[in-house]
Amino acid sequence: MLKGVLNIGIFISVVLISILMIGSVGAIVRINEVELNPQDSCNDCTEWLELYSNHEVSLDSWRLVDKSGAIFRLNGTLNGYKTIKNLTISLNNADEQVFLYNSTSLVDSTPLFSDTFNDNRTWEFCSSHNWTLGQASPGIVNPCELSSANIDPPTNSDSNSDSGSVTNNTTGIYLDLAWKSDRIINNQEFEIQVSAFNLKTRGYDLRLWMEFQENSTIISEVYDDNTAKWISGNYYIDNFFSLRGNQTNSVRMRLKENYQSFSGTVRIYARLRYNDNGNVVTETLKTIKIISTLPSDNPIEESSSITTNQNDSLNQETSTSDSEVIVLKPKSQPSENSIVYKSRNEYIKEYSLYAIVIICLLITIAVLVTALRIKKKNGLNEIKQEINKKNKKKQLKNKK
Repeated sequence: MLKGVLNIGIFISVVLISILMIGSVGAIVRINEVELNPQDSCNDCTEWLELYSNHEVSLDSWRLVDKSGAIFRLNGTLNGYKTIKNLTISLNNADEQVFLYNSTSLVDSTPLFSDTFNDNRTWEFCSSHNWTLGQASPGIVNPCELSSANIDPPTNSDSNSDSGSVTNNTTGIYLDLAWKSDRIINNQEFEIQVSAFNLKTRGYDLRLWMEFQENSTIISEVYDDNTAKWISGNYYIDNFFSLRGNQTNSVRMRLKENYQSFSGTVRIYARLRYNDNGNVVTETLKTIKIISTLPSDNPIEESSSITTNQNDSLNQETSTSDSEVIVLKPKSQPSENSIVYKSRNEYIKEYSLYAIVIICLLITIAVLVTALRIKKKNGLNEIKQEINKKNKKKQLKNKK
């Protein structure tokens, strides 16, 4: 009997632990794609974004919030990819950020990004802290998430999207960046690996630069092998790629002299354009952590401005300048590094271990109490049986 009770307690513990682990592992809800500047003549009427979830979620209490604090309330369900159109919030083409809330809990947010290209390119989620500006891919996996050559992109026949159509193209050119995190030191040169996918047979120029997360101050330089000079992040390296298919090259990089005592997390951008006509092809951004080997007694102010070298003006991209800094921060929204709310899944992940320990402890106590009661009951029964035996012996002795 006692062994059976213990077995039941162990079984219940295993079941509860399994339920908690299933609820806390693998749940994903995120903003997957954003069209800030669609190819149309109606200003903001066809802006859209895409959500993704790997499990079914009711969106009745969910909402999207832009950087200005404007709210778009969601409804229906999300399971897989869902394209959200007919937005009642107007997304800015420059320095925009979108937040996804479940009631008052912040579930996801995009980085600050801009789209000055009035075409069919969108900002697409690739991996944690990695977004790419590439051909729109609503309703299916983003091209930058695919393996460079071995995975065929799925069709969007089963996509969970609102009514309407958005042109689909999963074979566009896109970029990826990689580096060794322990080599990104503020007062030293370091190497960034740039990979380009689905290139055509023509020349491509590359622009690679770092910015503060709070504003668009460019703080880096790259080494141009063509001119054997260090140039500002405002300028392109000519003919960085020239072959068809998938290519990877490396770029030497360093912080500008004004910022070589800075350490912390910044944004790193890569932009690709055609060499013959200057049209931008694609862009990607990630966050990168700069580590320090110097004491930070006199940190550089992140809002400082810098002046670029005018001798390199032939390669300068005129649409971007770091000579003037405009700090844009949401009035009521949390910054990327200070999320006020946590989603339900985040809370579950954080506290599930404590819950498991408490539940197992309660089950153990309950099993022990039950076992003690059974033992006590069995002891009382043995005492009663012993008393009954003695009484029977007395009765037999009296009869004699």
